[in-house]
Amino acid sequence: MRMRLFLALLLLVSGSNAQPPSPTMFDKQNDFDGDGKSDFAVTRNEGGLKIWHIWQTTAGYRVQHWGLSSDFSVAGDYDGDAKADLAVARLISTQVPIAMDYYALASGTGSIIQKRVTNFSGAGWIQFPADYDGDGKTDPGLWAGEGLGGRISYRSTRTDEIVGVNIPVTQLVTRLGDFDGDGTAEITSTTFNPPTVHWTNPSNGNSASIQWGLADDRNVPADFDGDGKGDVTIFRPSTGDWWWLRSSDNLVNVLHWGANGDIPAPADYDGDGKTDPAVVRRLSPNSIYYFYGTTSGPQQFIWGLPSDGLILY
Repeated sequence: MRMRLFLALLLLVSGSNAQPPSPTMFDKQNDFDGDGKSDFAVTRNEGGLKIWHIWQTTAGYRVQHWGLSSDFSVAGDYDGDAKADLAVARLISTQVPIAMDYYALASGTGSIIQKRVTNFSGAGWIQFPADYDGDGKTDPGLWAGEGLGGRISYRSTRTDEIVGVNIPVTQLVTRLGDFDGDGTAEITSTTFNPPTVHWTNPSNGNSASIQWGLADDRNVPADFDGDGKGDVTIFRPSTGDWWWLRSSDNLVNVLHWGANGDIPAPADYDGDGKTDPAVVRRLSPNSIYYFYGTTSGPQQFIWGLPSDGLILY
């Protein structure tokens, strides 16, 4: 793999005394040992149970049962201790109102955190955990709707109130991200003609949009410059190219990192406070993570079977 730059260098040196910021919501859901580096994690269904296999960059190998094989993996920092917690989302009702239970194993205390989210907006649904209220804890979230459009509901760990954010019927909800740097997740959605990325902050109602990418691109959450604000980013599966608009200076960057069929898995793998472009390639007998660390350069890590579930959202 090789790098191509467009309009700007991939690496921007901002000063030798600069300290990397605390991990943002873009990079927190996979750091299980709290060392500031994302860990390699997969789930494996065995005997109706969900078994987590995690390679922690500091604490080493960890294997643990958490959840049923039918549950959705939604790891995140639900107790606010800067470590990712094992967590699953369990669909309770597929009829309106949609109901989903979240079960997280708090890494700080070993206690179980259980929260239910409900949504009256339609029969379609997607689990969407994130820090919606800016308290440093992942909140259980649920999108529901009919076709395009719908409503995001979440259960705040601080106020324990369910709040909704409407997505217009012309938009498809895709990803979450903190684009204004206030520590709360924005709801990201897209329209396809022309391809446009929209985001709305549920904490203050502010919204913005930008025409970006092609119809088949995948929007992915990322903070490549480490300024605590999300960079509008797409991964193009057909070519393995990444395109992002850097929030610190509004310069466009392009990186060829990946191939057709790869799964985007951006996270901070080298612990410098910046998201690293990364993909997972499902191969036999094992899958391989390829990441381009901003401090470590091109790296690869063999982890998991091709049939394993990935801890990505």
